[in-house]
Formats: sequence, structure tokens, C-alpha cells
Amino acid sequence: MKAAIHTLLAVVTVGATMSHAAPITLFNTGVDDTGTQLALGASDPHWTIVSGPGISSPVQAAVLDQQHPYGHYTESPFSLWIGLAPDGAGSEPYTVRLTFDLTGLDPTTAVITGQWGADDSGSIRLNGQDSGIGTGTLSSPELSGPANFDVVLSFTLNQGFLPTTNTLDFVIANPYGDVTGLSVTSLSGTASVLVPSYALTIRVSEVEPTRVSQVALCWPTVTNTWYQLQNCSSLAANQWVPLSGTWITGDGAQYCTNDAVPVGTPQRFYRLSVTNSPPQ
Repeated sequence: MKAAIHTLLAVVTVGATMSHAAPITLFNTGVDDTGTQLALGASDPHWTIVSGPGISSPVQAAVLDQQHPYGHYTESPFSLWIGLAPDGAGSEPYTVRLTFDLTGLDPTTAVITGQWGADDSGSIRLNGQDSGIGTGTLSSPELSGPANFDVVLSFTLNQGFLPTTNTLDFVIANPYGDVTGLSVTSLSGTASVLVPSYALTIRVSEVEPTRVSQVALCWPTVTNTWYQLQNCSSLAANQWVPLSGTWITGDGAQYCTNDAVPVGTPQRFYRLSVTNSPPQ
């Protein structure tokens, strides 16, 4: 007896809501991994001093042990002022850096907002490039704006991001030669999740010598994503039927399932529907 010939096709469709915004992991100055304020004088685990007088290699920034050396510093319950040392000593420009990762996110859609203050002046750089955002002149006591430690300055960054590791730098200086400090608070960011490349693979099992009896279908999954495998017997009819009434929740692992091919079925087409919105 001649074996039946079956036509099998794998198709992937992505839901319209697949591209969604996800938070970027960022930390205000002077807080721990939970966002809780650190002890005065403690080392900041997230912000480092990467350049400045006497800096040959990055060192952890320190939480200032006097948060209001002149009684004018702005304060926030969500951040603390940091500097090169707990006493805030230093006057020449120092670069204070926060490193963050955009792996799995679309850097062209990234946006970061926040509020900051510097004693006495500063500028913001993203990945080594000047953002054009600053408080005044770094090398002169003649500042172009008000004192920068008793006001809250808002900023937005929406270009210049990289697909993996990024650096957010604040270059601060105090031309008067006393305390130099930085406060960054209300720091948050989002970027769209990259749509993964899906490959729906089909493996035929010829259990019976005369026909294809079942097929195995596999695809990679990602978290916060849902999948539904569908089939139809004719692409012209475009009548797709779910293999199961339940959606598969992605967990980052490969998912495989089997589908029995009914006797007398000359062809069967498969489609994988993908969405980031929890199916109702």
C-alpha cells in the first residue's frame, strides 16, 4: 500500500499588542536595591565616580554624611545626596555614573526621566555623549541659572541609547572649592520589548507504515507572553481552529506538543498566535 502524502506548513502570527513597554531598572542616588535610603556615609552600590582628580579607577560614590551642609539642599524621601567622600570634599569636575542594561528592549524607544540637583553645577551625558542638559558652567562660578542644590531640575532623555549596556553620567563640579554633591531622584524609564524571532518547527512521526499519524510542534517561549497553536485543513478557507482552548504561558523555555493527524487527512496547516496581553 502506498503511504499517504501530507502537506505540513508552519506559520507564525504576532498579536498587534506584542510591542509593549517595560520598565528599565534604574536607581536613585543613595538607595539600596529596594529603593530604601542608605545610611549616611555609606557607599552607594549603584553609582560610581569614574573620573576626576585622583580617580584612576572607578570608586563607589558615598552618601554625604551632612545632607544639608548649608541648609539649602533639596531633599526627597526617595534619594540622598552623594559625592566622592562622605564629607563631600572636592571641587574639580567629577563624573558620577549609573550603569543600566537594555538587553531585550528596543533602544530606539527608550525614555528616561528624572529630577536632579548638583552642587554647584553639572551636565548630563548618555553613553559618553553630551545630552545638552546642564545647570551652568562647570569651570566658572558664573552660573547660567539659579543655585543648583536648592532647586529641583527635571530632565528627559529619549535618544542615544544602546541595545545592551548603557551609562548615565552626571558631571558635577563646585568652582567655589568646598562641597561637591549630586542628587538624582524620581528616576524612571521604559522601553518597548523586542519582538522575539519565533520558529515553529514540525517533526513528523510515522508510527504506522502507511501514513503520518502525528506531528510534534515546538517553539521557544518568553516570559509575559502567551501562545495559542491553531490548525486548518485549507489556507483558502482561512478557518483556523485552536488545538487547545487554553493559551500557553511563556516561561523562557522551549515548548513542545503533539497533534494526532486524523486518518484520511491529506494536509494540515499550523499557525502560532502570539500576544503579550493576557487572553480573556
